Amino acid sequence: MRIIHWNIKHNSDKDRIISAIRKVAGHGDTIICLQEVTPAAKDTIINGLTDYGFARRSNYAYSLDYRHPSKFDGLNRSLGVLILCSFPMYIIDSN
Repeated sequence: MRIIHWNIKHNSDKDRIISAIRKVAGHGDTIICLQEVTPAAKDTIINGLTDYGFARRSNYAYSLDYRHPSKFDGLNRSLGVLILCSFPMYIIDSN
């Protein structure tokens, strides 16, 4: 099993990120954790990986889907963590 943890920086080249993930995907079970992911970047990355099965809802989780920014959160609260799995995963509790 491969586990990849990557702080992609919110302004990184999304095509480069997708290309790097494609190089490791498909080589057995893989879990990829990406930090500093904007909602737009999440959509771009997931759409770029549809051929690898990551676009199925059971194969990814995005932290901002579980807790949306409140009026008291700073600007960094618009950045989330995206977890991609080559196999289905389930969030048991998000509290």
